Amino acid sequence: MEAIVLLTAAASIATKGAAAASAANDSITNSGLKLEGASGALILMVIGMIVVYIILYMVIGMGHLLIAFVNKFCPENEVVTKVPTTEIDSSTSLAIAQAIAKITNGKGKVDSIKKL
Repeated sequence: MEAIVLLTAAASIATKGAAAASAANDSITNSGLKLEGASGALILMVIGMIVVYIILYMVIGMGHLLIAFVNKFCPENEVVTKVPTTEIDSSTSLAIAQAIAKITNGKGKVDSIKKL
């Protein structure tokens, strides 16, 4: 007799669990968003891509804010280097002028020579 009562209790618990699962499935299906087949996969893919793009834009925005914060409160010290202005001696300028004249068959003319 005790075995029959235990089996009956187990069957009622199993029936209640199955009914609850069925109700949960019905509520998902009745919510208006059916995620079955290829159309459901496409909807999930589009939603996932939108979420990824939103997160990427947030990361980019946070990066811009971080850059602006660092530039405002921690400016970089600028190092100014002076370029030495050295004159080219006359023998070097004469050699360059002769080379230009030889290459251009006398048609080229040297106006100025600057050391870079």
